[in-house]
Amino acid sequence: MKSKLYLFALLFVASIIFTACDNDEPVSVTLNKSTLTLAIGETATLVATITPASADQSVVWISSDNSVVIVDSSTGVVTAISEGTATITVVTADGGRTATCIVNVYDRYKDCPEIGELWRRLFENFEEIDLDANGCVILEQWRNVNLQRFEQERQRIDPETGEQFWQETESGLLFRVINPGIGDGTFESRPSIQSSVQIRYEMTYFAGIRIDGSQNMVARVSLFIPGFQEALLLMQRNAIFQIIIPYNLAYGAQGLSGIPPYSALLSEIELINFWTN
Repeated sequence: MKSKLYLFALLFVASIIFTACDNDEPVSVTLNKSTLTLAIGETATLVATITPASADQSVVWISSDNSVVIVDSSTGVVTAISEGTATITVVTADGGRTATCIVNVYDRYKDCPEIGELWRRLFENFEEIDLDANGCVILEQWRNVNLQRFEQERQRIDPETGEQFWQETESGLLFRVINPGIGDGTFESRPSIQSSVQIRYEMTYFAGIRIDGSQNMVARVSLFIPGFQEALLLMQRNAIFQIIIPYNLAYGAQGLSGIPPYSALLSEIELINFWTN
């Protein structure tokens, strides 16, 4: 009987020692971001990971400068208030351990461009755009128009087939085959990036506003914007495609000449011929 009690006592003491050792594991905390860059008004969520899992998971969030960045003391949601830099610190309830994230805030509306007459005439066709706003706001509204309309087209369903109206490449180009052209679908039946092509095309913005076009253009594939290149590499002779190029595959956030930043481009292309020089 005594031996059994002794064995039980040993097991009990061993369990206490094991628990104590386990509880002695140092508490540490890390954040999912060490730096953040936000525009005024933007938000981001910082996530704290506390180890070991047995430690108290409660934390408090602190901003070094609430005039620049505020942080919800319980959720870690950061909101940019004004230009500048602030440090967000998370503090654990267990052990008072800390981790930090440096947040840089910029004013996206600083040094806003003037909207010229050419762009104004374009933007007048879109009721979502307030032409009385400053240039940065107008361009942001234009960006949102393009993103929203692109997404609407991306989700569009063909009423006749019940299937997606557009096919989508891995990069995000939308295309629709009007005429597959002549060929067996192999690599040899399509142009390469080094090929020269003879094409007919029309290019527009959303709402059908024409940008440019040609009935007989000859150029190397490599000279076109990325989205146009990608479409040409999918086509065979005499093929006709309709495409929608997202702005990141067109002229990007910078735009070009008369084409505003963030412009998605719509086009119908006919590949008349191609050859490799």
